[in-house]
Amino acid sequence: MTNDQRNQHRKLIGRSLKHIRKAHDESCLSIFAGAGISAGSGLPSWEKLIDTLKENLRGSTEKNEDYLIWLKSFLINLGRKATTKD
Repeated sequence: MTNDQRNQHRKLIGRSLKHIRKAHDESCLSIFAGAGISAGSGLPSWEKLIDTLKENLRGSTEKNEDYLIWLKSFLINLGRKATTKD
């Protein structure tokens, strides 16, 4: 990276931070992050979280089972149980 590119990069970062601070001060700051942002912090992936939930709720998991299909079924059944409570 050339000195000119570094200077342009610093100016861009400075302008960006100014806009971020302004949005924060005006209570209109939103942060959008990708799904993998928590992976480096040791949190489980979505699939591992679902597998853990399945193990705790059902006792075992099928590795070839589509976890999104299982989750949909679980939530539907959970909703049925919630609506049939006295």
